[in-house]
Parts: sequence; C-alpha cells; structure tokens
Amino acid sequence: MNRDDLERLLTELGRSPVEPPDEITATRIERNWRRSTSVPSARRRSRSVAAGGAAVLLAAAASVSVVVVSRSTERVQPVVAAARDITVELPDGESLSAQGGEALPEGAIVLGGPGASGVIGGVFVGPRSEYVVRDGRLERSGSSSGPDTSAVSPDSTINQPGPQPTTPSTTPTTPARSTPNGPPATNSTGRPRPTPQRRLTVNAALQSGATTISWAAPTGSSVVRYVVVRTKKWNGRTLPAGRRIAVIRAGRPLVAVDPKPVRGTFYVIAAYGPRNRLLALGSVAAPA
Repeated sequence: MNRDDLERLLTELGRSPVEPPDEITATRIERNWRRSTSVPSARRRSRSVAAGGAAVLLAAAASVSVVVVSRSTERVQPVVAAARDITVELPDGESLSAQGGEALPEGAIVLGGPGASGVIGGVFVGPRSEYVVRDGRLERSGSSSGPDTSAVSPDSTINQPGPQPTTPSTTPTTPARSTPNGPPATNSTGRPRPTPQRRLTVNAALQSGATTISWAAPTGSSVVRYVVVRTKKWNGRTLPAGRRIAVIRAGRPLVAVDPKPVRGTFYVIAAYGPRNRLLALGSVAAPA
C-alpha cells in the first residue's frame, strides 16, 4: 500500500459515523488517563525497572535455595577403597565382609579383625578397630582396642595387585565371631557380632591394556552363572547397575576380561543359583 492509498483509507474511516462511548467507559478512560499523566514518565520507568529487578532477584534466590536444599538432603556415604579382614554391620543387623567399592550407609559399624587392613572413606582401618558411620564419615568407637589411625588417601594400594602391606599380627585373617570357650564377641551396641555373609574372593590384573578378573567358586552351592559388572560404587548387598562385562556359565573358567578398563572403578561379581537366587558377591578394585 502506497502513501496515496493510505491517505484515502484514513479519510474514508474519518467520515464513517462512530457511536459515542457509554458513560461508564468514558469514566474509566478518563480515570486511567489522569493516573498515567500524574506520574512522571521517568519515575514510571524506574519503578518498572525496579520491579523487574526484584522479580529477577527473587527468582534467582528461589533457584539457589532449591539447589541448597537438594544438596543438603544428599547424604554422603564413605566408600570402601580396599579392605581385608574387615566386617561391616548394617543398621538392619545384616553382617557383611567389606568389599571394594561398597558405599556404607549411615549408622553402619565397621569392625577390623586381627589382620585388618583397609581404607574406607579416606580412613585407614587397622587390626581390632571399630568405627561407626556418622554424618558420612567414619568415627572411632569407644570399644576399639586397636591403636588409633590417621586418615590416608583413598588411592591406597591395599588389596590391589602387587605386594601387600604387612601387619604385626600373625593371627589368621578370619572375621570376628563367637568363640566356643567364651562369650560371643560384641560391638558397641551390645549385640553379638554375626558371621559375615558369603563373599567371593576376586582378583584383577592388568595385561596389555586389558584387565583380567578371576575369582574362586563358593563352596557348597549350586551356582548356575556369574555376572561381572564394572561400577564406581555399590551397596554391598545387590549387583549394581553398572556396565556389564561378562556372564560366565557354571563349568566354564572363572575369568572375565575388560578390554577398556576405567581407573577408579571396581568389578563386582555376583553368583546366581537356580531361580535367579543370589548366592554370593565379591568385588575388586580395577588395577591402575
């Protein structure tokens, strides 16, 4: 549309009859006009900018508060970096031998046997020591009889391939349990220390850039298959939902190979019996 057409259209619209507004509409228009003219334009702009800034700040504060609340509700769990002759008693009373990669829940009790040697949550666990998981950390229990230990790096080589650290004790490395000639051993809660759940003995070695995982079959059980999974941590009681490395049927060599190992991970092996019944679990840290 050119300029002449536009002028012609406006002229025709101006000649068209227009009904006068009703009294209520005219009153509203006049009131709104007086309000708009009574406030300087600069002041109105500053108010709108301030209101917009306040809204942005409130939205940012709300988002930050949501992040803070969500982070505060996440409970940190100490992870077993390496363990030997260490028993973990869960809050529900279940007793397990500590395994690499296992994340310990709040209230779990860590018991070091006569030949204990391990690193859990950056804390070295020695012989005849006892800890309790509180606020995501290992706190030494008052019933510990062993020497106090200091925090160490989680990259400890305990329970890794290669030479193992020596301990002053020559007692066989068996978990604490009841003795036939005396009262049953108890922990800080006064409950007898139950026998740990059956665990698999697992080893891992690095060869030509690949990791070879091997383990020993549990005695006295009818294993149908073994499932090998790579993970960063697990709960110590069930097979984690990590990367499945292999499924080995019973009767075949108990060896699995990870062609692309990942540093800082763990291999968890689950032994299943008939009807998909979990018979035993074990784990080992991936060798560096």
